[in-house]
This record gives sequence, C-alpha cells and structure tokens, in this order.
Amino acid sequence: MPYSIAKSVSILTLLVCIALVKDASVKIERAAAQTIQTQSSLHQFLKRIFRDDEWEDPPTISRGELCLLSPARAGQETVVWHQRPVFIWRGEIAKMAVVDSATGTVVWEYRPIPEQKSVRYAGQALRSGRSYYWQVYDDIQSTAPISFPPFEVMSHIQRRLIANGLAVAESQVKEIAALDIARIEYFASRGLPTDALQSLFLVDSEESDFEIDLEEARKETVDRLCK
Repeated sequence: MPYSIAKSVSILTLLVCIALVKDASVKIERAAAQTIQTQSSLHQFLKRIFRDDEWEDPPTISRGELCLLSPARAGQETVVWHQRPVFIWRGEIAKMAVVDSATGTVVWEYRPIPEQKSVRYAGQALRSGRSYYWQVYDDIQSTAPISFPPFEVMSHIQRRLIANGLAVAESQVKEIAALDIARIEYFASRGLPTDALQSLFLVDSEESDFEIDLEEARKETVDRLCK
C-alpha cells in the first residue's frame, strides 16, 4: 500500500476513534445527568409525600431518642390498611411485641438485631377493625415496655374500598417501574401516611427499577420525620 494511502487510512481510523470516544462521552454525560435528575425528582417526591405537617408531634421518646414511626407513633393513634405492617423506627430496641388490645394476647414478638431500623410483621394477618399495641422494650429481660403506642387495622369495608382504589391506580400505570411510586402516592393521597411509608419500605431493592439508593432514601425520610 502506498505511503500516502496508508497515512490517509490511519488518519481516517484515528478520526473514527475520536468520534466514537466523543459519542461515548456524550452518552455517559447524558446518562449521569438523567440519573441526577431522577434522584432529585424522587427526593422531591418523597419530601412532598411525607410532609412534615403529617407528623405534627415529635414522635421521639426521651430514653435514647427512640423514634417510632410506623404503624404506630407515640402519643397518637393511627389507623392502617396493611394487615402485615412494616414496623419502622429510629434508635435502639431490645425487643418488641404486638398485643391485641381487647384480649391482651401477644400475637407476635421480635428481637431486632443491632442497627436494625425496620421489620415486616411476620405473624398471622392482623384482623380488620381490631386495635393493637406496639410494645417496645429497652431490655430483653424487661417486662415493662418503655412505649406502647396503639394502632388499629381499618375495617373490612374500608380496606376493600382502599384495595379497589389501589387496583385502579395501579392499572393506570403504564410502566412497571412506576408501580412502586404509584402505591406510595396512592396511600399518601388517601390520608394514610403510615401506609405510604410502609410502601416505601416494602419496595424490593433488588427487583425495583428505582434509579436511586433506596436505603439512603429511606434513611433520609426517617431522619427528617424524626427530627
């Protein structure tokens, strides 16, 4: 191959490589910008959904600044839709129990591991229209809970109405990735902030298409609500 032709081929190859690198760089920058925008929009979404005015009284308990958020809050009585709720708190808990307020029967007990901040109820489904206490202990051997906020599972009729509305809301979602957000927003729009918060914690981080660190989003939300 003549030198001039070989040189032209080399230059052309170099130009193509440069163009490919530039194109890849542009795509990376666009992807990064889109990720940042998605993260920002989801953070704003969480702040809008979990408004501070929904948590009027500081839910902290003096001992160790324990903060109970869901399904019950200290000093308040809440009504929830979930029959297998997610328990969410900030601080240290040695053990907890769910007690039927009518019979005094312990229906579920649990001992969180150190640094654990949430757990889903794993007993038999809580009964519609029934009231319960979330008993929290600061010592495994203790028989006197440091807090026992009440909560109630809404009636069967109420639950059915909410379930029907949730099904409609989910059917209107075109992208599977948006289903988790739709559930959170639906409960919030129905005046059920604790159920909305539970829905955030029920999102499977391994299967979800959220383009954000779920653990960080949950921590930020809990920290803000417990401030």
